[in-house]
Amino acid sequence: RKWVAYIVLIYTPRRTTLQIDLTIKNYRCFSETNPARISIKPGFTGFIGTNNSGKSSLLKFFFEFRSLFSLLATPMGNLVNCLGGSNEQISVNPSGSDHDEVFSNTNDRNLELIIEISGNDLPPTSVPLVTRIEITIERGTRHWKPVIYGPGGPLPRAGYSWAGNSLISTATNKFVADLSGMFTACSELRNTFYIGPFRNAINTGTNQAYYDIQVGQAFVAQWRHYKTGPVKKNEASFKLTEDIKRIFEFNV
Repeated sequence: RKWVAYIVLIYTPRRTTLQIDLTIKNYRCFSETNPARISIKPGFTGFIGTNNSGKSSLLKFFFEFRSLFSLLATPMGNLVNCLGGSNEQISVNPSGSDHDEVFSNTNDRNLELIIEISGNDLPPTSVPLVTRIEITIERGTRHWKPVIYGPGGPLPRAGYSWAGNSLISTATNKFVADLSGMFTACSELRNTFYIGPFRNAINTGTNQAYYDIQVGQAFVAQWRHYKTGPVKKNEASFKLTEDIKRIFEFNV
């Protein structure tokens, strides 16, 4: 029996040593009993496995839930609103996919996501730093609910308010937690660039996009733009052209 391995990569050119650990349950092929666990560090993170083992699904996860990471990365009180008051749920729509498609077809459970951060570059603070958030995305409703963890465990759903910067406080103005490290981690997850599998970048039509890349005539137009004008990508495009000529032994 032939065993074939494939590898897909995540590249993180970060300047810090912050580590982001993700646990994903009931997402596509990853059920509650067989969750995906990923540790993302600066540099390359590789997934190796046989075909249909879930590597492409893991990469697509970062694209589909970019809108959620954007909410989590923005210090606008979204997390605080979910901890109490009238807005205990916020709607999230997976990018580029049908809502029901992202849930595991092996059960009828909600999708669960755990984000944890660690490392030597966690910001110093006199207020307890949040290093873990658990998120439940309800099947069929497009709603998500977060649970924020402080050093003593999960914060209860109470009347928290936004105290500016990255701090949340109680009604008596007592600072409860600092979300700055989590904002940084979710900002990096938001700023991902997804290149899906494809066979041919040249086809008819205009203004074509395949996930995060341009294809067809839109790609050709973008490439020509990079090769002309006073843009920094001009030098990079010519270097890439020379590399392609060298690899494939083109003489023209």
